[in-house]
Amino acid sequence: MHEDSLDRFVPPPGPPVRLGPGKMPFIVISTALTVLLVFVIRSTLLPWLTAGYTQLWDFWIYLHIFGLTTAYVSTMVCFYITWNTQPAVVPENWIPDRDAIDPLSSDNKVRYCEKCEAWQPPRSSHCKHCKRCVLLRDQHCPWFNGCIGFGNMKPYLLFFLFLIGYLSTSIFITGSWIFLSFVGYEFESCHYGTSWNCWIIGLMTALPMIPLGLAAFFFFWHMQLIFTNATSQEFLQYYEMRKRNQEKQRAGAPSEELER
Repeated sequence: MHEDSLDRFVPPPGPPVRLGPGKMPFIVISTALTVLLVFVIRSTLLPWLTAGYTQLWDFWIYLHIFGLTTAYVSTMVCFYITWNTQPAVVPENWIPDRDAIDPLSSDNKVRYCEKCEAWQPPRSSHCKHCKRCVLLRDQHCPWFNGCIGFGNMKPYLLFFLFLIGYLSTSIFITGSWIFLSFVGYEFESCHYGTSWNCWIIGLMTALPMIPLGLAAFFFFWHMQLIFTNATSQEFLQYYEMRKRNQEKQRAGAPSEELER
């Protein structure tokens, strides 16, 4: 490819490639994160400020309010950017050079997409949901209502990183309230037989552990893929190829017939 053609890999301006209207995932996730923020601040942090302990304790609570709010804002910003950013589609009328090769194809030739009726640059693939070929396509994520690819992979990873920090801070705050209630501090003492607030705090401590585990899994999974210079789709293709080679080896096929 010519050097000036590299500029064509920058996501072009225009509406994002995602399903329309595409607002429901954003509404669900943003509402859940906002409700969690309001509940934690109103049920634990603000009451702690009225406990009348020490000035150092008040500073510690203000520090938690700042940290939780900062993590929430960072998470929402990264989520909105990912949701509203193109994954970088293949530019229309893109034509490879005569001597261009695709090292990931079986014959080292640049692939042609029959559905888009256009050439596919290396490491790009067609998405049946977006109905377009996406550069460095990792997956089609319904929660972002579009593909994750070259154009939005960075905010996608940052979203999970800040989400881990946000949920961990929330669990730490509500868990501290429950811990102090069992230790015997009078202000945090929970009367589980007469107060629903104590049960709700316990529930809001346990529920975020599920999305926290999922966020940690996806973040470390993609970090591992980044270190190996691969996408989720390429990893699955490699896994399927290795599985086919193992079946051929069990059938006694020579090494020349194995896929590489």
